[in-house]
Amino acid sequence: MLYFSCMEKEYVTLKIDEKVYLEMVDKYKNHEVENNNIYIVFFAKISNNLVLTIYKSNNEYKAVFSGINALKEATFWDKTATINKKKEKVESNWIDESSQIGSDEVGTGDFFGPVVVVGSYVDSKIIPYLKEIGVDDSKKLTDKKILEIVPLFKDKIIYSCLICNNEKYNEMISKGMNMNEIKAILHNEVLKNVRKKINSSNMKCYVDEFVNVKSYYSYLDKWNYESIKNNIIFQTKGESYYPSVACSSLIARYTFLNILSEWEKKYNVEILKGASISVDELAKNLLDKLGLEEVNKLVKKNFKNYLELTQSLLNK
Repeated sequence: MLYFSCMEKEYVTLKIDEKVYLEMVDKYKNHEVENNNIYIVFFAKISNNLVLTIYKSNNEYKAVFSGINALKEATFWDKTATINKKKEKVESNWIDESSQIGSDEVGTGDFFGPVVVVGSYVDSKIIPYLKEIGVDDSKKLTDKKILEIVPLFKDKIIYSCLICNNEKYNEMISKGMNMNEIKAILHNEVLKNVRKKINSSNMKCYVDEFVNVKSYYSYLDKWNYESIKNNIIFQTKGESYYPSVACSSLIARYTFLNILSEWEKKYNVEILKGASISVDELAKNLLDKLGLEEVNKLVKKNFKNYLELTQSLLNK
């Protein structure tokens, strides 16, 4: 099949070091165009149909050539350059792109691992960058993609991350709390933390609605937590509609995955997600290998899986 590069718009991304970055700036300085995006360190219009955009994150640079003959221009810098593969991605339906705070959580459906809740402040100026790097609802992205995307933006926004480890979770459950009560407490705390960090007691907050609003506040009152009630909006599937909730969803998942990765290295075993029969088998294997005291640090004891696990002890 013939490919006519001169007729199609191409996108080519190169990872470059600071030396190459400076060489690019020098080569294209006469084509530089002013830009207002603080996350773009250099932008040049090489021709009417070809532009160069250079991003910087954590002292790493990414150069994106886009337009007609982008590949030809990119191979000047890297002979192995290739055209970016087209992404099959569902577009985000963000209905509010103003500055905002949003919260979301992960780990509530997993027998292994903690509950992680994150609140994020997203300034409206960073939203074009978030779109550029592919920030979306974490449920639409693979874990591999989440591990790639989050380091690109988490240090550019203000956020609060609370990790309810399994020992703490089991302690709260033993005191009579249920999962939704624990989530309400953690959401409330991260939202308060972020408002404090940005020094705004009235910044708009979006919460991914996991329970009706009346119950949410009754849980906080029941356990004597001072709740924030001003300018807070609850929305089911909020990660699909608000960039702040989407960022929180991704950071929470990223944190959760890294914790499981640490456990995998420590115990030399793949930690399965969810609460399936396969998870039951893994728990039994770890029980034989580590003992109940150590396993109790890794699991949620109010799950049916735990009943299955303790039953296996009685059958021995």
